[in-house]
Amino acid sequence: MQLLTAPNQRLLYLYDFGDEWLHTVTLMAFSDAHMPLPYLLKAQNGCPPEDCGGPPGAEYRAAAWYDADHEDHETARDMYGDNEPGSLDFAALQKAIAELKKTTPNAK
Repeated sequence: MQLLTAPNQRLLYLYDFGDEWLHTVTLMAFSDAHMPLPYLLKAQNGCPPEDCGGPPGAEYRAAAWYDADHEDHETARDMYGDNEPGSLDFAALQKAIAELKKTTPNAK
């Protein structure tokens, strides 16, 4: 069964039923490229920490991370570490994808 069969088709993906992260996945195009799968082509914006309270919690924690006087500043710093909220380490993601290839049965 194929979920997306034509460019610009979309699907909704609900991650974490408790925090209700709702994502829209859009098929941009099909590719004839012969690259080993999985393959990370592009990424933007880092993910918020797990169990931060969903979208409102992530927004709250990000604001606390930036405000040294915020009552939850230290908690936010513990959750995000030294990485600015929304930052993305593309090289680290590529490395993680490479590790997936080692464990994916159909990876070429």
